[in-house]
Amino acid sequence: MKRILLVVFTFLVLPYFVFGQVLTSDIAFRELKKKYDSIKSFRGTITISIGNKTYSGPIQYLKPNMLRISFQGLEIISDSKSMWIYVKDNNVVIKQPILKVKGGKSIFASEFINPYDKYKAEYIVVLDKYTDKEYVFKMRNKPDVFSTFTEAQLVCLNNGLISSLVGRTFSGQDVKISIKYSSINPDIDTREFFFTPPADAQVFVNLFD
Repeated sequence: MKRILLVVFTFLVLPYFVFGQVLTSDIAFRELKKKYDSIKSFRGTITISIGNKTYSGPIQYLKPNMLRISFQGLEIISDSKSMWIYVKDNNVVIKQPILKVKGGKSIFASEFINPYDKYKAEYIVVLDKYTDKEYVFKMRNKPDVFSTFTEAQLVCLNNGLISSLVGRTFSGQDVKISIKYSSINPDIDTREFFFTPPADAQVFVNLFD
């Protein structure tokens, strides 16, 4: 009986300790980031729900900063130097440099691409629960720091990739973002991320500066 109790106690308590340490969000983030850093590319489907509207489409990513998302009527492309947003219905293109001219500060502010440093800088993060498949974190924005969400729930897969992010923005919008991964570390040709605006498109540059 004592042996059975010991086994049960071990399974209840051991998951919250790593080599004698209590598993905190900092430790979990560090381990997940190591796994995330080993992933060089992925393909999948991204779904974004804002209020009662939902957008879904394919996503592909190649490190360090190449990204392509295709929604109906909208393309978001990063060629590692510039972020392009093509609104097909209006034939409008927005071009935004990824790196500022001075200081080298990245404006590539995706909630899913290179996420862990961003979350640590902008949010107070608490590990809520986890299993052998995923980790669930609660986040709230740090005082005097501008971030996308005032509060959010982050779900990370045990390989470091983000499964979902649900939260409320500063404007009061409820937003849910989720990704289903179809392949990890596939070979992706960099030409997938090239973009040339249509000749008759209206192009805006540095619109967010």
